[in-house]
Amino acid sequence: MLFNNALIGLTLLIALNFQVMAAPATKTEIRPGNDKAINFSLYDIQSNKTVKLSDYYGKVIYLDFWASWCSSCAKALPLFTQWQKEFGDDFVVISVNVDEEKSDGIAMAKKLRLEYPIAYDGNLSVARMYKATALPFSFIIDKNGDIHYRHIGFRDKDAIKLRAMIANLLTL
Repeated sequence: MLFNNALIGLTLLIALNFQVMAAPATKTEIRPGNDKAINFSLYDIQSNKTVKLSDYYGKVIYLDFWASWCSSCAKALPLFTQWQKEFGDDFVVISVNVDEEKSDGIAMAKKLRLEYPIAYDGNLSVARMYKATALPFSFIIDKNGDIHYRHIGFRDKDAIKLRAMIANLLTL
């Protein structure tokens, strides 16, 4: 009896862990003003200049954590280049690459022709500060540095909602 209960408990634990790992993209809305974006400084893997989040306050910021091995990231990253061009000077994409090897992030950025700052966080210090527990993991930050939205994962249909949220913040 004790063995059967332990076996059932272990089976449930494994099933729950599988569901969490296999879960589709989830989203968490955050009320404006409740969470301030945490400032950071990292090196841009394309320009070797420092990317400091606070330098972009006054703009709407799309902050995105990604890695070269992440297929959803590869799908989303080129879209952000389009948004950067479409929304103009009041909007910026800052992506944070978390690959173990910086060269992997550089190769992917070149392959996808990404045209926005790509900060390298090889030791995951910034990812930890932002509690980026899955990839892609992104935030929409308003001109005052307040986090308006946190988004985990990426599916094609997510782009419509994310774009609309950015457009709305740009009108404020």
